[in-house]
Amino acid sequence: MLSKLKLLAKVSRPEFLPANMGSLIIGFAWAFSPESLSFRTLALALLCFGTITFASVVGAQLNSRCDYGLDLTEPNKQRLVDSMDALGMPALRRALLTEFVTGLALLAVFLVLRPAPALLALWVFGVLLAWAYSCPPLRLKARSWLAMLSLSLVLSVVPLLFVYGTFSSSLSRLFVLFLVGHTLTIYGLIIPTEVRDYRSDKAAGVTTMTVALGLPGAVLLAMVLLLAGLVISGAALLATPAFSGSFLGLSLAAMLLANGLVLRQYRRLHRLCRVYSVSHAEVTYGKIVELSSNNPKWITLVSQASLLVNLVLAVGKVNKG
Repeated sequence: MLSKLKLLAKVSRPEFLPANMGSLIIGFAWAFSPESLSFRTLALALLCFGTITFASVVGAQLNSRCDYGLDLTEPNKQRLVDSMDALGMPALRRALLTEFVTGLALLAVFLVLRPAPALLALWVFGVLLAWAYSCPPLRLKARSWLAMLSLSLVLSVVPLLFVYGTFSSSLSRLFVLFLVGHTLTIYGLIIPTEVRDYRSDKAAGVTTMTVALGLPGAVLLAMVLLLAGLVISGAALLATPAFSGSFLGLSLAAMLLANGLVLRQYRRLHRLCRVYSVSHAEVTYGKIVELSSNNPKWITLVSQASLLVNLVLAVGKVNKG
């Protein structure tokens, strides 16, 4: 049983979990008010966390299942392929059904405590979008700009809005501004995974954003998105009452440092991609794959820095309250 659970964890694309989990806590930090803290708030937080986590896991496993044939051609995906083979498709289908039903049960309890048709609609939209992103016949991940839009929605906009709407009935303009910056950051962090899979995607006719733009153009876009996301989300945070005129605003240095370190790696990756676009040397492509395979570490670094700053925001709101 334990071995099956370990295999399931591997096919659930754990490299995306830091960003997903961070979104849940970030949404709560922006939405809650100190006077509303209670046991009901705690129960809602746990149910919200469970509901979105199960939806996220189902989406990740659907992606692994639908990409199985593609991943067979990728040496760097060998561990994922081996895990899929060891688990078996029947076991994966049973797990998907169990997780989906569990998520529905948690959603039902959640809606009893927080009856909101808009949140139900968001959940349904998110689940359908996760299916449409990975699975035929739509398979949006193979449709260039639609891939970028759908992935940004399912990894950032939908979960953050769901969490925010759980604890607040009104939408803050500053939160919307932060959400824009956060979403740009998330997609900027995802692009290196497409860079790593560039050849197999192109050979299989999967037109990701990276395939559409080419390697140098995609990495340049990632750099622009990461930098723009930092500026926009940082400006939103600084404008909040908790940070405005407070030493707590210094915590933004964590985001600046994390994004700066990742952008430095992106510059290296961009240089390699430019060289490869001219020379088409196998050695250079190997270096591109090797460097872009560090992407899970970059995702963790940036998402945890953002999470830290938003936790400081929550502390600041409690102190102000």
